[in-house]
Amino acid sequence: MLLLAKITAVTIGMILTLNGAERPLPQEGRMQEGMRKQESCEVVPVMKKEQKIAQTARNSYDIMEQGAYGFNVSGQWTTGPGPDGIPWGIWFSASDAVLLVDVRPSVTEGSLFEAQWENSKKDLESTARKTLGSELDNIRFYTQENEGGDMVYAMEYSCRREEQKWYVTVCYRFGENYIGEFIGVNPYSAMDCREVTMDAARSLRELGKSGKRDLPEGTDKDGWPFPYLHNPFAITAYYMDEEVPPEPSAQRKASDYEIKWKDKGMETIMRSLLGKEDGPVMSSDLDRCESLYIVGWLGDFYRIGMGNSTMEIPADGVNLRSLEDIKEFRNLTSLTVQVRTLTDLSPLASMEKLTYLNLLVSPKLSSLDWLQGMPQLEELMMWGESYPEIRDIKVFEGMDSLTSVMIILPSVKDISVFAGLPNLETLWINCHKNVDITPVKEAGQIKSLMVNTEEIR
Repeated sequence: MLLLAKITAVTIGMILTLNGAERPLPQEGRMQEGMRKQESCEVVPVMKKEQKIAQTARNSYDIMEQGAYGFNVSGQWTTGPGPDGIPWGIWFSASDAVLLVDVRPSVTEGSLFEAQWENSKKDLESTARKTLGSELDNIRFYTQENEGGDMVYAMEYSCRREEQKWYVTVCYRFGENYIGEFIGVNPYSAMDCREVTMDAARSLRELGKSGKRDLPEGTDKDGWPFPYLHNPFAITAYYMDEEVPPEPSAQRKASDYEIKWKDKGMETIMRSLLGKEDGPVMSSDLDRCESLYIVGWLGDFYRIGMGNSTMEIPADGVNLRSLEDIKEFRNLTSLTVQVRTLTDLSPLASMEKLTYLNLLVSPKLSSLDWLQGMPQLEELMMWGESYPEIRDIKVFEGMDSLTSVMIILPSVKDISVFAGLPNLETLWINCHKNVDITPVKEAGQIKSLMVNTEEIR
């Protein structure tokens, strides 16, 4: 089943109904990668009577301010980014389709895409076969004229892996100011996928306001001939890998082994995320896990996530006591653990690839020495709990990759170590009331500085 995008909505936690905003889900610590600067989206009445259009957040994209453009969609949606940096995911109560959407300023190359549609079709088909290989069943192209005389350029294709099939419709609109991309994915019906995607694409309207925006940094641009567009085939492959992971290579199989879990709580969490109620969990099963999310302070359930998927499981029987199994996650770059009973974080010292760490653990935590094993760490968030037993923070010396630190250390009297971190742009720290803030105040690289709830800049 194509659950990924619907699950992603819960992961991101910013859910709205486009014909009436609902209350967003609570945020525990971190939003998904790449969307930390993005605000919740607005719903504004435009175009047709008693209908509303999606309009994106102002903060990240200046083109998405009031009066720029709009399109009619009646469904629930999230802000991203999703695979290949796509900013919106939309799903529908009456459809199994998931619709991915992006709108950005027009570029000169867009007119060439239209004018040379026959060549564009050849490039698209060649890239589809290169990216999806034998899993591509078929592909076809067509155009449809809108009421205003402009065209929707479309392609449809289907893919299969094992017993799972995916139907995909992609529609492009090239306006005077904007390019609209609409990518629909449906595991059951090509017709339903076509209707959802085409209807949304045809509803796109420019409202007279142009803007500027940098091109997205996609996940896979190798061999993709249209850098001003997202690669729908890479997005499709991403979904396929998430839902039906490919077999490990022969080389990986040679080094594979069954994981012997040291903590039953971690085993329960990972079996839930992997969909493996029984049988061995292999080391290779965790190869695709680059981000892990565990929140255990919500009462009678844990909220857990891996990659772009998240779920809630009963707290009974989980009882995470240790992070000893964390060494099994060899590709982990992002980790959120919010479990107040944890006191020993020494297993984290082996996480050399981590770039993001969000922790809310026991206030009895007495040391940060485990940070020494994280040379690539860029962001440290320990803002949800106070850690009075920590007095020595020399561990931060030489952690030059850090760009953001948010932490509560009420016993620390000297925070000058942060002034010496060349890439540190954000420092929010609650510490001893008699601390000397002069060194960090004079550190010009720290753009956002808050000490003991006082916002200095």
